[in-house]
Parts: sequence; C-alpha cells; structure tokens
Amino acid sequence: MDDMRITGLLLAQTLKAIGIRFRIFESEVSAVRYRPREWAVAIHWALPMLREVLPQDLWHRLKDTQTDPLQLASNSDYISVYNSGTGKLLKKLPGVGMRRFSRRKLRALCSEGIAIEYNKTLTEIVYQNERGVTAKFGDGTECSGDILIGCDGAHSKVRNLLFGEASAKPVSSGVSQFSASFSFSSAAFADYMRRGIPLSSVGLNPSGVYLLIYLLETPEPASPETWIFQINWSWLGPHDPSLDDAGRLAKIKSMADTFSEPFRSICLGIPGDTRIYADSLHYWVPRLWTPNRGRVTLAGDAAHPMLQHRGQGINNCIRDVLELANAMKLGQQDDHGLMDVISSYDREMISRGEVEVQSSVKDALLLHTWHKAMESPFMKMSVGPRF
Repeated sequence: MDDMRITGLLLAQTLKAIGIRFRIFESEVSAVRYRPREWAVAIHWALPMLREVLPQDLWHRLKDTQTDPLQLASNSDYISVYNSGTGKLLKKLPGVGMRRFSRRKLRALCSEGIAIEYNKTLTEIVYQNERGVTAKFGDGTECSGDILIGCDGAHSKVRNLLFGEASAKPVSSGVSQFSASFSFSSAAFADYMRRGIPLSSVGLNPSGVYLLIYLLETPEPASPETWIFQINWSWLGPHDPSLDDAGRLAKIKSMADTFSEPFRSICLGIPGDTRIYADSLHYWVPRLWTPNRGRVTLAGDAAHPMLQHRGQGINNCIRDVLELANAMKLGQQDDHGLMDVISSYDREMISRGEVEVQSSVKDALLLHTWHKAMESPFMKMSVGPRF
C-alpha cells in the first residue's frame, strides 16, 4: 500500500486483523510533520462498515476522535438548510446517524500498531511476469508482493502510473471554496452555536454562495471561547489568486453583512488574523485501466476523488476498504484466485465510484445555482447512500 491516508490505515488495520501480510509506505518524511490545516470528516451510512473494519479496541475509542465528544449518532438527528439571506428554513434533512470526526485524530487512531515506512516516494511500478508486482521508490529501494494498492489521495501517484499523468489529472469542477477554522470571542455565542448545530448547518443564498458551519474541536469543553468552528464558503466560479488572507476575509464579511442571523454574526465574528484557505475543487471519474491481472488497484480518494457537499467521500472510502478486505479473504486460498477477486473489486468500485463522483459534481453545480438548488441530490436525498 502507498501513503498514510485514512483509507490506507483502515485497510492496514483490517488486513492485520485477518492475518494478511502487508507493508505500508508513506511519502512524508516522518509521522511528526506538522499540518496546520485541519478539517473534519462526516461518517454516516458507512458507520456499520467502519465497525467491521476497525479492530474492536479501536472501535470503542472511536468516540475520542469526534469533533464534539458529546454528540452521539442518532437517526433522529438532522441537518438544517436555510436561506442565509432571510433566515428561512428551507429543509430539515435526515442525518442518517451522522457523526463528525477530526481527520487528524482519526488518522492517529488508525495508525496505532501499524509499522509505517516513511520518506518513500513511488517512482515506478513493475509487473513480474504473470504474477506479482514491484514498487520502486526514489531512494533506490523496492518492494515486491502480490498486489499494490494505491491509497494515496486525490493526486495519487499510483493513479498517475496506471493512466499516465495527463489522464490521471483531477478535473476542475468550476467551484471554488474558502475555508477557515476559528474561535468566537463570545463564549455565549459559541455555546449557542454548539447547541444549534449538533451536526451542521447549511446556508444557501440567492447570490450562489454555499455556507457550511460545524464544530471542529473542543480543546477545553468548559470554556466555549476555546472551541474551534469551521466554515466552508463556496461558489461557482474562480477565486482571485491575488487575494491574501485579509482580502479573502474582507470578501466574506462584505457579502455576509447582508445575511440573516446567525449566518451574519458567524462570518462577521471571524477574527481578523484568521488563515483563510482558497481552493479550486476538483474530481476524477474512475474507469478501468490497462489489464494488470488484479495486481494493482486503487482505493479511497485515489480511486474516486469527489466534491464534498453531500459528504460521500469518506463513506465510499470505508466501503472500498470493506470490499477489498472481503475480496482478499476470499482470494487467500489461491494466488490466482486473489487476482481474480481483486479484478472483481475493481469493477464494483469503479461502477459505484463513477456514479458517486458524477453525482457529487451535479450536486455542487445545483447547490450553487439558487433556482435549481432544491433539485440537487443533497436536498433530495440528504447524505444517504445510493448503493
């Protein structure tokens, strides 16, 4: 496996539990690299699958990685969608048992007990006659095995080597996003927001702005002024690369000044020194690659990077892990059988991933088009599964 993403770590945990040997390689130089940027992942329909792939001791500690440790999964939970201009509630969507998890904490949990080999940059994949595959790395080392699984994220090197860099390159959706993590100076307002958005609140606006806010972390549970919230502010169109953090924040506050409460106060309450990240959102539609007899495959964002507005990415990553683990258990008895079941996994994953990626693009385009927003998959289906 290549790269220490959550998908790869989950797969490593389940392979370890069922006694299948593996090695996991990470391109980063060490485990201690500081990542200033953090966000949460929303797991809902895949929670039962996550329980199947996580060892029991880690499953029981999963709650420690939640963004809000007091929030419990419940099918009675809901996501509130508002017109951020008027404050009118547009729709209450079922939460499907959603729980939000810190990406950093979840990654740390899933890495426990896993021997990760760092500073390994994949440079070449070599097929060994009819069976086996060798991964070659930039430091001159290599590793051979039955299967290579690329779990190396949306800009996957494994995918590049399978398809060629041009064909593997993610495609621009035309949607741009600002994101920021911050604390409110008012403890009372922070407490109000925590009680008001147990899952998340979404604001849609006639201007085409989509606004998502959720609780990211509670460093000191008894001190609301320390709680960290995150907003995602997205729109259809490019972002101005000349803007710095102050310019991006000024743009948010200028537009939000016309919003209704609490969206106005949320945006105007962002501290002036907050880092505002700007991104162009991309996707890649999975497809079959040149036959390799089941010796190389992809999983997670390496296989089907999608837009996030319906929250399907991490859930499909977890399903990939479960499908792969089941396939490898079936193929354990026979090397040729293993390659056959991996090829079968490829077909299922690609078929599912193609629909999910295309749906995520459609969803994003509709949510940012006011008169069409109610027709979006998110507004019709909430975050429920298609498969």
